Formats: sequence, structure tokens, C-alpha cells
Amino acid sequence: MSPEKQLERLRNLAGNDVQLNEIGLKEELGAIEANRSSIAIKILTIVGGFLAAQAFMGFLIISGLYENELAMILTGILLIVGSLAAPRYFQLLIADTLGICAFLIGCGALAIGLGLKMFEVEEVALVLAGIGVIALRVNSNYVLAFVSVLLVTGSIQFAIFDFGGIFGDYLLFTSVATMMTFFVMKEASILPRRNNISKSFDAIRAGLIVAFVFQLYMTRFSLDLGRTESFVWIPSLVNMALLLFVIHQILNERQIIHQKAAILIGSVILLAPTIFAPAISGSLLILILCFHKVYKTGMAIGVVCLILAITRYYYELSLTLLEKSILMMASGILFLLMLHLIKKVDVHEN
Repeated sequence: MSPEKQLERLRNLAGNDVQLNEIGLKEELGAIEANRSSIAIKILTIVGGFLAAQAFMGFLIISGLYENELAMILTGILLIVGSLAAPRYFQLLIADTLGICAFLIGCGALAIGLGLKMFEVEEVALVLAGIGVIALRVNSNYVLAFVSVLLVTGSIQFAIFDFGGIFGDYLLFTSVATMMTFFVMKEASILPRRNNISKSFDAIRAGLIVAFVFQLYMTRFSLDLGRTESFVWIPSLVNMALLLFVIHQILNERQIIHQKAAILIGSVILLAPTIFAPAISGSLLILILCFHKVYKTGMAIGVVCLILAITRYYYELSLTLLEKSILMMASGILFLLMLHLIKKVDVHEN
């Protein structure tokens, strides 16, 4: 999307109550567009960085060099600092690739060194999460920001999973889901701020969505292990609450007042059957958020997740094939009626 179109979208999102610095925004969006590479290049850079980091860590383990804990810690710190400083001076694709490799290798070396120093797994994970937070604050590089978000959430998840706390899982799930929702919804107020968070907005948004998808998977994984069977409805309630909040905000933006209560009640009725399938409501949350903000990559992720979630939910139902078919037909009719109602309301309000 061109800077002019992005600026126009920000005007529509902000409304008349917010004054935008259009000159500064246009310059900032133009700079971001000039340094933007395709999504395929970003994916290849991230995958290449992970593979290179794994290969290097494998070399350290095979050669026995990892046994010197002080050397590993110092090497890790130097590589992390270098990877965070490099993008300030080099705006090249090769610098991105080398930077992500150095960052991941540095994190791995630091983790091994701290582990050899007899640090607990939870302590090492929290140190890595802190490094991810620092990287987000001091760096605006897309790939590094994306990986930093995953490093923070992944490290905390690993610490919680190793510690064995059930409600810790749900606390992290709630935190990631809430951050994703409010970060995406507050786009118009975040982008005008001239800081590293606004410069890395696209990367952080993508990272939070991927982290949320991972949280949905971990919820299913914990359920399969029997750790959270009695409380699987908690993530669903979180998703439903955030969905209702997003729908409420969308209705306010479109100035749909008279039918608001009916739409919200209908949404609760539609979401009620998914109380024990948080992946469905979570996928809907991603889809509605990204559709509202015209984020195509997020929409694609939401559609894929929704198809997978509904497929698994369908096959896990303790019903006969005929009953499942009737349920699917009834759901389709209900969604078509909901679509007709939305179109009717839209025409009436316009």
C-alpha cells in the first residue's frame, strides 16, 4: 500500500477528534516503504537465520567448544549487541540476514553459557525474554522486531511450561491476546509516534499474531496432555470478550447504533458453541481484526487457522455423521442469515 493510501486510511481511522501530523507521517511512511522488502524475502531471511543458528550451535556442541561457559556468555553478549547495532549503520538485505543470524546465535550461546553456570531453566528463559524486550525498544528492523516478539512470548511460555503452572498458561494467553487486539486496534494512535515501536509496527503486529496462533496451539497441546482439560473454557471466554470488544468498536466507528444490542447478542449466541474450542473463537478474532484493518497477511493466517480449527472441532464431535451434517447445515444457514442482517443494517444506516 502506498504512503498516500496509508495516510488516507489513517485519516478515516482517526476521525475528526484526532489531529494527525500528516507531513511527518508521510515522511515516515515513505521511509518505511522505501526499505520494505517482500514478505517472501522476510520469510526466507527468518528461516535462513534459524537454520544458520542451528548449524552453528550444532558445530559448537560437536566440537566441544560449548563447555567453556564464560566464553559462551561473552560470545553471546557480543553477538547480540552487534546484531542490534548493525541495522543502525547498514540498511541492506544482507545486513538483515547476518543480523538475524548473529542475534539467534548470540541468544543460543548465552542460553548455553547460563545453563552451564547452573542457572535454572526459568531464569534463562526470563533473561532471553528480557533481551527480546530490549531489542524491541532499541531496534526498528523488521526481521529483528518480529523475532524479538516471538522470543519474548516463546521464552515466557517455555518457562511456564517447564514450571508446570496451569494458570500461568492462561495468564500468558490472555496477555498475548489482549496485546494483539489493542495493538492492532490502536494503529492510528501508534503510527504517529516517532519511536522504534511505531517504526516496527508491521513487524510487531505480525509477531503478535503468530505468537497468538502459537498460544492457540499450546492450548490444544496442553489439553492433549491432560494439563488443562477442566479449564479449556477460560481461553474461549477471553477470545469471546475480545471479539465482542472489537465488534463493539467497529459498530461505533460505522455509527450503527439501533441494531448494536441485537448484533452483540447474536454474536454471543454464535460463539457459545465454541466455548470448548478456543481455536475457533481465536481464529475469528484474528480474522475480524485483520479484515477491519485491511491486513491481508493476517487475514490469510486467520482463514487458514479457522479452517483447521473447524475441521478438528467437527471430527472430534461425539455425534453421528448425520447429526454432524445437520449441525453444519444449520450453522451455514445461521451464518447466511447473519450476513443478510448485516447487509440490511448497512443499507439502512447509509
